[in-house]
Amino acid sequence: MTTLVIGAGLIGSQVARILVERGEKPVLMDVAAQTAAIGQIVDVSKVTLVTGDILRPLSIIDALRAHGITRIAHTAANPLLTVGAQREPYAAINLNIMGTVNVLEAARITGLKRVVVSSSSVLNHYLDGGEDQAEHRDLDEVVEVDAPAGEAGGQTDGEALVGHDGALAQPCGMGG
Repeated sequence: MTTLVIGAGLIGSQVARILVERGEKPVLMDVAAQTAAIGQIVDVSKVTLVTGDILRPLSIIDALRAHGITRIAHTAANPLLTVGAQREPYAAINLNIMGTVNVLEAARITGLKRVVVSSSSVLNHYLDGGEDQAEHRDLDEVVEVDAPAGEAGGQTDGEALVGHDGALAQPCGMGG
């Protein structure tokens, strides 16, 4: 089993570290991987780094086929609360929404049955009420999603539309 971890930032590197600890050699895909930063979290000799862009679906498909990928952990995102996203909200929304659609479509085209899409509950802290009401689960626990479009919200609608099971991992707000 080989996992493609899309997005080699903080969350993606942590996912890769966990996979390495379990004996896997994951493939990390990022448009501009920061090897030194990744190396602070996971031994880069125990992962395969590839360059790819989720806004270019063929780069996802190429990575899936070239490395015999059997599942995806999609962590790439541009959080809308960052300065860059505030400056260029269209680019952030395009990356977050269309990038996820491209990942799910690449999985459908190549016949992958397992995709985990990460999301952040950080925005909940900035909404009216201020508290995070998200249900938190251990990383080892996976929530299966198999709902027709319209029965579940957000990312799970996309998973149902492309016709494969998926899971949504929602880590809590992070600082550092």
